[in-house]
Amino acid sequence: MNTEMATLKQPKFKVAFWHPNKTGKGSAAIFEARGEDGTLFLQLMPQSGERKFDSNQKITAKLGSLDIAEFLLVFEGAKAGAGQPNGDKFKGLYHSNQNGSTSIHFERSDAGFRIGVGAKRGNDAAVNLSIQLNQTEAMLLRQYLTHVLTLQFIAPEFNGERPSEEESPF
Repeated sequence: MNTEMATLKQPKFKVAFWHPNKTGKGSAAIFEARGEDGTLFLQLMPQSGERKFDSNQKITAKLGSLDIAEFLLVFEGAKAGAGQPNGDKFKGLYHSNQNGSTSIHFERSDAGFRIGVGAKRGNDAAVNLSIQLNQTEAMLLRQYLTHVLTLQFIAPEFNGERPSEEESPF
């Protein structure tokens, strides 16, 4: 295996948006692709001081390829928000596991795009965080998500899991 393919085999790359403000109510969002298949995680965390963010209070959500596609539909203007329509709003993308549930919202706004994540873990109170992206940040995130989705589709080639022509159903 050549070095170039080895580098692509286990990607770990991210894009982050840091929005501190003077009132201490800012937030940060980090999108990070990990592992051999480019699994995407979104982390939102609240501001905890002047230009500081509290990683102990972060919410982490795993985004699948269909979730990424929902974000891209919103970027392209095909939808106003991610998830199923609910009147003039959107329900968002809902995930649950043994630890609790997460609701991910992504929608257009007057100032660009808004990302919101709500999480409920066990008996703990629900936590909701959000961040507003301007048009420039949105363009960067759109390109990043497109790249991650592409990586997810080609990942089996780099993992040696690509089916032979005889095994392929197509």
